[in-house]
Amino acid sequence: MEETLAGLFFILLIIGIIGGSIDFIFNFIFMHLPIIFGILVFFIIIYSIIKADNQKQKRLKEIEQERKLKEARFKQQQVKQEGYYKDIITLVEESINLFESLPQILEIAEKYLNQAEVDFSDGAFTPF
Repeated sequence: MEETLAGLFFILLIIGIIGGSIDFIFNFIFMHLPIIFGILVFFIIIYSIIKADNQKQKRLKEIEQERKLKEARFKQQQVKQEGYYKDIITLVEESINLFESLPQILEIAEKYLNQAEVDFSDGAFTPF
């Protein structure tokens, strides 16, 4: 900003030198000073508006990225929960099948127990 003002005054100085008198420079400056300051203020305001808009756009992008990240985490969590649900369903079905097969297993165990009693009474387990 200081460079702009220095450049502006340098241009005015050259115009004064070309015009050949210091009066011309002072008249030019004092006659056009409000216009120059008005233009300067206008550009400062425009710059501030553009900067604020850029910051707002940046913040909106950050908010959007945070929303997408939360959404991705939620979907990932949902997939995990669905996996747990399927695992539980599978385990429940397996346990029901095992529970339903218990009578057959108990019958087989009873047959082996009876056979073991017969073999024991026959002396099959005694050493030679």
